[in-house]
Amino acid sequence: MKKIRCKPKMLFFTGLSASGKTTLALLLKKKLQKLGVSNVKYIDGDDFRKRFKYFKYEMKQRNIVGDKKIEYANSFIRLKKLVIVTGVAADSSWREKIKKKNPHVIEIYIKCPIKVCRSRDFKKNYIKADNNELKNFVGINNNYQQGKTVDIALNTYIKSKSFNITKIINYLKINEHIYYQ
Repeated sequence: MKKIRCKPKMLFFTGLSASGKTTLALLLKKKLQKLGVSNVKYIDGDDFRKRFKYFKYEMKQRNIVGDKKIEYANSFIRLKKLVIVTGVAADSSWREKIKKKNPHVIEIYIKCPIKVCRSRDFKKNYIKADNNELKNFVGINNNYQQGKTVDIALNTYIKSKSFNITKIINYLKINEHIYYQ
């Protein structure tokens, strides 16, 4: 039986809070492991912030946290892992800089209207931002800058989870980032 193998790549899921980044990233990891891929590492944006105690949310601080997250992910790339990373990454110029410096980054933009994100927000961050309890919240106090560096765009409010996972895997196959052995 053939198994899928992955080249060392970084799949960077970006988009608004509660758009579906973590959900899809974890489903992708599970699907790849089910297909026999064992070299997958997952880095969650929120867990990363908690682990390293980065709790400032101005764009400059977000970019610094993003740089540290990319640096951490690159340590697994050097170990020949397929790294799945999630994070809002709202600054399009930051994402462009990261992709220029790291050609192994595949940017996956999760498109979802704020209204839908609000309805999915179990952390109640949108309500906190509305009440000024949470400053610099992307989608309320700051904008998400879409930019031109996206490799894969997914609609989590229109398409099913399985459709989106299949779309990612097909992209990886077509571009020979994953292959059968």
